[in-house]
Amino acid sequence: MSKAFEELAKEATQLSRQQRVELASILLAMNEDPSDTEVSAAWEREILARIRAVDENQIEGVSFETIMREAEDRFTSSESSLSTRPVLNSSTASHITKAAVRTRSLIQS
Repeated sequence: MSKAFEELAKEATQLSRQQRVELASILLAMNEDPSDTEVSAAWEREILARIRAVDENQIEGVSFETIMREAEDRFTSSESSLSTRPVLNSSTASHITKAAVRTRSLIQS
């Protein structure tokens, strides 16, 4: 790693949690393909609709820990085969990461 990167990473550890979330959002947006704008807007609407539904008690939220445990179980199950596992490409992973960062930011505000 470059010295500049190391210094930046060190400075980032001094930021508040909210500032780190905002920085992560900025860095992710910098890597976004301009053609992904429509997809990002759709994810944003979906995230806000889901948060609203939880806030209005229309649906019950599921904890992050539960979701991760279920995902881990699904992907480590001896019954699962590679052919039945969903493919997670870098574009999808990027959108999921952005959605997670934005959701945490909205929840904290």
